[in-house]
Amino acid sequence: MKTKKGIAIIFALCLPVLFSGCGLKKAKPDTSGGIYRSEDSALKFEQKAALKGGGTLGNANILALTMDPKNSKLIYIGTPSGIYRSDDRGDNWIKDTSNFKNVRDIEINPSNTNEIYVPAIVNGVGKIMKTENGGEQWKEVFTQRTQEGSVFTIAMNPRKPNELFAGDSGGALYKTSDAGATWKTVLWEKSGINLIKFDSINNNKLYFVTTKSGARRSDDGGVSFVKVESKGTIYNLIPHPYKEGVVFLSDNNGLHRSIDGGETLEPLNTLVRPKNISSKGIAIDPKNDKIIYFISGRAIYKTENGGESWKPIQFSVPSRKIEMVIIDPEETKTIYLGTRKLAKKKKMFPF
Repeated sequence: MKTKKGIAIIFALCLPVLFSGCGLKKAKPDTSGGIYRSEDSALKFEQKAALKGGGTLGNANILALTMDPKNSKLIYIGTPSGIYRSDDRGDNWIKDTSNFKNVRDIEINPSNTNEIYVPAIVNGVGKIMKTENGGEQWKEVFTQRTQEGSVFTIAMNPRKPNELFAGDSGGALYKTSDAGATWKTVLWEKSGINLIKFDSINNNKLYFVTTKSGARRSDDGGVSFVKVESKGTIYNLIPHPYKEGVVFLSDNNGLHRSIDGGETLEPLNTLVRPKNISSKGIAIDPKNDKIIYFISGRAIYKTENGGESWKPIQFSVPSRKIEMVIIDPEETKTIYLGTRKLAKKKKMFPF
C-alpha cells in the first residue's frame, strides 16, 4: 500500500515537469519547404527559398504558383501570409508589402503583364485585388459582404483581358467584362468554386471545378454550362496547352484524359492506385504533349509517351508534400514545385 502511495506522489511531483517543457530544447522551425526547382526534367531538385536581404520562405505553404507569360524568369507565389515575387527564376524572393492573406490564385494579363489580379483575405474579408504596375500599388475591385466568404479563384479570358470569371466559397461564379469595374453573378453552385480554366485555343470555352459538386464546362463564354464527366471529388483540371477540348483531370478515381471537353473520360494507367492519387499537381510540356508530370503525395510521376508508362521520382523532403508543379515554357527542362507542410498527428505528451 505504501509503495502505491509513493508511486502516486512521485508521479504527481513529476507532472509539472513533464508538461512544462522544462529542460527541453525548443524545436527549430522547419524551413525545408517553399519552392523547388529542377533544371534537368525533374531528375533532381534544389530548394529555392532565399529572401532578398536575408531570411527564408522555406516555412511557407504554397497556395499559388505562376509565371509571367512574357518572362519566365519572373515568378509569383501565393501563400497564407501574402505574395512573393522572384525576378531570377526563384533564386531570390521579395515579399509584397500589402496586407494580403491566403492568396490562392494569381492571374496575369498576357498582353500587359503589369496587370495582375489576386483573390485574397484583406482585413479579414475576402476580396479581389488588382495592380496595374506590377504590384507597386493595389486596389480593391471586388469584396465579399461578410468575413465568412472567400474568393478562391480567378481566371482571365486570354484574348479578352477585360473579361474575368471568379469563384467563391459560397458557390457563386462571378463575371466582369470591364476589368473589375462591375461584376455580375453568372450562377450559384451547391458548393464552393475553387478552380476556373479557359481552353487554350477557344476562348469561349471555359471550365470550373467545385469542392463537392463536380465540374462544369461552357462553350459560349459563360452563358450556359454542361456537366463534366466525373464520379468523384475533382482535384485538378488542366486544359491541353495547344489542342482545343483536350483536358486532363484528376479525381478520387484516378488520372484521366478527355478529348471532348470532359464529356467522356479516358482513364490513364499510372503507378498509383486510382483512389490514392489525390493529385492537385498536373503539368503538360508545352512543346511536347507526350511529356506529362503528375504529383501524388511526395512523389513525382513522369511519362514521355503520353501515359503508356511512367517513371517515379521520389521527393526526398520528409516533412513536405508537393502541392503543385509548373513547367518553364521557354526552357521545358526547368520544372518548379510548390510544397506544403504535412499534417502532424497530435501527441498526448510533449515529448
